[in-house]
Amino acid sequence: MMTKTQADWVTIKEAENQGLMASMVAKCQHLKPQTHTQALSHYFRKQHPHYLPYVKERKVDDAICELNMYIEENKINIYPFDFPMTGGLERRLLPLTEHLSLKIGLIDDYYGGGDYARYVTLDSFIVDDETTTDDVDKLIAFVTNFFDRVSD
Repeated sequence: MMTKTQADWVTIKEAENQGLMASMVAKCQHLKPQTHTQALSHYFRKQHPHYLPYVKERKVDDAICELNMYIEENKINIYPFDFPMTGGLERRLLPLTEHLSLKIGLIDDYYGGGDYARYVTLDSFIVDDETTTDDVDKLIAFVTNFFDRVSD
């Protein structure tokens, strides 16, 4: 598993700046990925061409539960997932292999008058120079199993 030494949002920002953030859904011009990162992103999208990166609102509690069960079952030393206490967006990382972490967005938007929206997104992953397609295959297995368990 990737070693955690700083806040997830810092790691995410650094990965974006260094070209180590790979999109699971499209080519993202703002990410400016390295060639290795682009190849792994393309590999994911080729293997999973119709990937939808979000959990529907009525299933977000199931999604949080599944993520936390995965953490517990795999003895990953990170805080459990939950929605931000004050609303808004929280970006977290879930280490899946030594060289790959999945970026997870936890969104809780309150619009006023009792209207709100809650989402969970799984739309990109962080790699390093040693990440291979085997790591991406483990990511594919994880998201496939995850969405099978939380979908209608």
